Amino acid sequence: MHELSVAQSVLETVLDVARKRGAERVLSVRLRIGEFTLLNPEQLRFCLEVLAEGTPVEGAKFEIEIERGYFKCAECGHRWRPEDESLKDPSLHTAFDLSELTELLDLKCPKCGSRAVKLDGGDACSIESVRLEVPGEQHAQG
Repeated sequence: MHELSVAQSVLETVLDVARKRGAERVLSVRLRIGEFTLLNPEQLRFCLEVLAEGTPVEGAKFEIEIERGYFKCAECGHRWRPEDESLKDPSLHTAFDLSELTELLDLKCPKCGSRAVKLDGGDACSIESVRLEVPGEQHAQG
């Protein structure tokens, strides 16, 4: 379960932002996770909530937005969405390197048949915003 390690990294970053801004507590954290990261949003939220206990992040609202991903052919430039069902294949969850995903799915470009297929978006996890309670300020954005 890589949700735990991602949650730890997110929490460390959020705590660092809160500390630098002099925040008493964190009100909300908005994350964007790519569907190709194979992160489970519910598990990630659970890990964040558990790890946040006893910190200024405890009680914060975690908003998680899913970024859709595409495949792109390196030969002809065609861009397409995968079948959503193909992303539910349990064997994909063994991919530790996202570049392995195109190999595991045995992808071919639907336009030209090339196997030179790359991920185009949906492969990252980012903190989009952090809402803080800073003494003397009205709900600062971080």
